[in-house]
Amino acid sequence: MAQNVQIKTEYEEGTVVLHTPVFRRVIEETVRDFGDDVRIAKYKGDIPDWIQKVTGTEYLDALDYAEEDGRLKLVIWLIVRETIRFEDVAHRLIDAIKQRILERTGVTVSSVELVVTATFAAGKITDVEDVSYKD
Repeated sequence: MAQNVQIKTEYEEGTVVLHTPVFRRVIEETVRDFGDDVRIAKYKGDIPDWIQKVTGTEYLDALDYAEEDGRLKLVIWLIVRETIRFEDVAHRLIDAIKQRILERTGVTVSSVELVVTATFAAGKITDVEDVSYKD
């Protein structure tokens, strides 16, 4: 999926263009609302290379965006607390992301996929085999 998405909406008064950072901010806020049990991963499981570290793009690498007919498709890589059953939270998180993006931007989200790539406990992060949750 593309990393830089632009969604244009035409109004009588002019055109509004929403870019990837707008969606990222809304997603970050929504995930933060779920407390300290769920965090957006900094990258998709692989160690970011030197160029990514210098440019800061490793932080964008844990979110994939695609636009299709003015609708947004998302894939979000997450790290979750080892002690929670993420299955119980996943669908609520997906619904919350869809609702908040629609409320804040007017853009409909056609699909959200959450990929758990690691767990954390007591300051230690453990890689796990990626587990995916889709709407």
